[in-house]
Amino acid sequence: MLILEGLASNHDNCADIRRDSELISKIIGFISYTSGNAARQKAVVCASLRILEDSRSSIKVWEPTMDIIAKLALAEDARQEIGSNRVITGKLMHAFLGRYGPTNMHYSRPLRLVAGEALANLAIESAANCLNLCAHSTDKIRSLGGNEHLSYALPVVMAKMMAVEGKQLETLMGLVSQISNIIPECVIHCLESQLGVSAFVQKMVSALHASKKPSPEYPRMRRVILELTISIIESHPCYTTIFIEKGLMEALTKIESNPSKVEKYRIFLGNAGVVLESGLSLLFIVARAKILIDYSAPTP
Repeated sequence: MLILEGLASNHDNCADIRRDSELISKIIGFISYTSGNAARQKAVVCASLRILEDSRSSIKVWEPTMDIIAKLALAEDARQEIGSNRVITGKLMHAFLGRYGPTNMHYSRPLRLVAGEALANLAIESAANCLNLCAHSTDKIRSLGGNEHLSYALPVVMAKMMAVEGKQLETLMGLVSQISNIIPECVIHCLESQLGVSAFVQKMVSALHASKKPSPEYPRMRRVILELTISIIESHPCYTTIFIEKGLMEALTKIESNPSKVEKYRIFLGNAGVVLESGLSLLFIVARAKILIDYSAPTP
């Protein structure tokens, strides 16, 4: 940061720095992944939040600002501070799911991807942030309580899951998985009353098959799908047959035979893993899913 500050004292250098769209993001990422940077991290968090909180800020600055927030959210203290800010979580969710007012079109793909990354990082091991994010899925739920928040927000989130792939799917799947761990009945109610269990399970299993070669862009895809699968079967064993019919066992076998080093990390900068996965190993989760299915499946 001191080197960058020195370079920025020259106007020509400032122009070059501004044109390099990845430079600032990489520096912020470095601050997030190293210790001893609490004061600098706090300053960057505050500056980023002020930009998004300002209703006059141009949409052009949203993408780099949300990218900074995504990187900072990897640190626990920053994650909690950002997640508790209702204006910020609202703008992130709106950029990810909403439409741009003047055109009523979805926001640009790069903006939606970086907003999705920020949402995913905010949801890491934080039930409170998951609830906050759901609370901003629709204006109607802002005056309601916790369970009611979820009952209104989940249809929005889960319906979106059915229409997206890649990073957006990983983000939403992870969010629903976290919610299902806390209040599984809300997820089941949404499946039964609106989406249809069979179609939703098919989406999950198809995504597993499509992720046979995990991508650094969304390295947790298979993990979040299996975590949600386990949560659904644990709360409603009667759906086990549907998972089997849709080919889950074949997908689990493929995961066992094709382990990936990519899945040892939860966050990548480019193709380099920078944050190790802190949860159970994926193969352990696969084994747990198989045992659960064997136990829950109806006997012939």
